[in-house]
Amino acid sequence: MRNRVVLLVVLFLVGSGLAMAQETTSGSLTGLVVDTQGTAVPGAQVTVTSGQGSKTFTTDNNGRFFAPFLTPGVYSVKVELAGFSTVEQKNIDVRLGQRYDLKSLVLKVGQVTETIEVMAESPLINMSSTTVGGTLDSDTLRKLPVGRNFTDTLYLVPGVSTSGVGQANPSMSGASGLENNYVVDGVNITNSGYGGVGSYSIVFGSLGSGVTTDFIKETQVKTAGFEAEYGQATGGVVNVVTQSGTNAFHGSVFGYFRPSAIEASWKQLETPNGTVNTTGIDNYDFGLNLGAPLIKDKLFFFGAFNPQYQTRTFVAPAGFPLASLGGIDRKRHIMSYAGKLTWQVNPNHRFDVSAFGDPAKGDMGPQRFGSLIADANSFSSITYGGHNQVVKYDGILSRNWLLEASYAHAKNKITETPAADTWAVRDRTVTPNVISGGLGFYEKGNDGTNNQYQFKSTNIFQGAGNHQLRYGVQYEDINYSNINQRTGPTFTAPDGAPTATGASISILPDPVFGQIYRVTRANLNAGRNTTQKYLSFFAQDTWQMGSKLTVRPGIRYEQQQLNGSPPPPDKRR
Repeated sequence: MRNRVVLLVVLFLVGSGLAMAQETTSGSLTGLVVDTQGTAVPGAQVTVTSGQGSKTFTTDNNGRFFAPFLTPGVYSVKVELAGFSTVEQKNIDVRLGQRYDLKSLVLKVGQVTETIEVMAESPLINMSSTTVGGTLDSDTLRKLPVGRNFTDTLYLVPGVSTSGVGQANPSMSGASGLENNYVVDGVNITNSGYGGVGSYSIVFGSLGSGVTTDFIKETQVKTAGFEAEYGQATGGVVNVVTQSGTNAFHGSVFGYFRPSAIEASWKQLETPNGTVNTTGIDNYDFGLNLGAPLIKDKLFFFGAFNPQYQTRTFVAPAGFPLASLGGIDRKRHIMSYAGKLTWQVNPNHRFDVSAFGDPAKGDMGPQRFGSLIADANSFSSITYGGHNQVVKYDGILSRNWLLEASYAHAKNKITETPAADTWAVRDRTVTPNVISGGLGFYEKGNDGTNNQYQFKSTNIFQGAGNHQLRYGVQYEDINYSNINQRTGPTFTAPDGAPTATGASISILPDPVFGQIYRVTRANLNAGRNTTQKYLSFFAQDTWQMGSKLTVRPGIRYEQQQLNGSPPPPDKRR
């Protein structure tokens, strides 16, 4: 057992203007309603409208209104009060995790039937945010030449660069790519064994990203200075919100094709011990998505299915056993899916249910880049990917009290199956080395399951300024198992201990015997199970003093308990 109690960060961060919202899966609107003399107008009716219908709010004694839990998208705001002309502002782009401040909406004395339309643009720089990073929306990304995986788009944000753990796990602000936290619709999809996004293996890296690109509405990347609400990261936080249905039917059928016939020639390399080269890549990615109302203004649906077929053709080095076969294909198939139900019970209470995943399979063949240096016995097949579900409630209990609660389940795995169960042998007496036998080291099972419970609340009150006190608790119950195997039969070590795996053998030159066989790797224990209980609390105040100064003190507490043990005997081999 290991206990780790970390008291992280008490921050006093100062900015100007009204601070950013902190909702995990939504955005918000705020504004001030005044008359032509600049006097606050209480009791005005504010109607906020989007593709999911309308919500109505009333300005307080200071003329302010606050519209939380808004699905990212385009909104219009209409302000009405008897004796005044109606004021309306359209095309307001509400972004994930951000608050759009409408500043002053001016009501003029006039006819009730008269409507004054206000034109405004979103600020290019958010002067109120203490967070370093950026927000990526799907509409913009469709116009840019970036990869189809959502992790490819992260590199568009300043402070994000490549790392040594694969393209899917970028370094943020100089940290390792395995030190980021990935959240989709409030579900922590970070790999529970190694870190990284989705399914991760020490052999293959990240093979699954957990969510299909065409299900994503916006991606928020926090590379530094993120709020006390976010933890489990010494790198960055990637927060994703998925698309939702609206009152209008909308959908698409799409296809992306990357045939090897239109590629330039791949550069071919040669080394003394042989190098496997790529001659071409064929990627075919197509699918459909649909959003629709089930009950107008009340119940919405969105779904997506996105099959992907990837083929990479390798050639073995000249003079090696598989060179005579020419090009050999590595094939992988990914069946990404997603679905979301949104139930707007009334303007103050809403439920979202999301399910998404990317189950995948790699056919028997050269799944590892270096398999063609040996023979077909080092081929393998793999299954990988994840399944994730979340139920989330957002509630406006009163003008001054907001509530969020959710339960989520995240599961991912990688399993490799070798073509032959024989010892892996490397003959080091010759150059190039001759590799024969089985695959050697492989992960027979790599499974993680994370049950997540979250409760968050926001209280709005006055006291030497305006306060929005946000606080919450998060609990994660994690189970992770990993069975590391080596091909070949088990044997008894010189000290009498039986091994749990096969072995990797090296043939070495010897001046007396000519050559000797040496066991370079074998394991006495092939696997392990780990259970983890993770508990965290946070509290953060957004304290606005006047119109120019905002102070954001915050505190976060984390406690983690780990228990590790070997798996039952029947699952060790």
